[in-house]
Amino acid sequence: MNIDNYKEGMELATTKVTFDSKYVQAYITAVGETNRVYSHGLTVPPLAVTAWLLKSVIGSLDLPAGTVHSSQEIECAGIVQVGDTVTSHVEVEQNTQRSQWKFLTLTFLVNKNLDTVVKGKINLLIPVE
Repeated sequence: MNIDNYKEGMELATTKVTFDSKYVQAYITAVGETNRVYSHGLTVPPLAVTAWLLKSVIGSLDLPAGTVHSSQEIECAGIVQVGDTVTSHVEVEQNTQRSQWKFLTLTFLVNKNLDTVVKGKINLLIPVE
């Protein structure tokens, strides 16, 4: 879908994943996480949840080369354990253009059962082609 068609309030993606110990260990190794809360491999770090979300959402968008993930805001409200299944919901908060750049702000919720465990915003700068 063309970025111009992303309208405020539009739901872009709903995805589901079950976190396994292999994913958690790969994340912990990649970022050099040393916190004992995560080193046992049973609790999923909140930023690992966010990394999964970013990969799945940004990967599903048809973004041109030169797109910049400029910032994100994250609020953690719960714990995700290995074996938990979570569902993410992503929608457009803002889609504007200034000069040769589009500014796309996406909001997201990650839910475990009916409880929100992570929520936040992703800001993308997209060059106008």
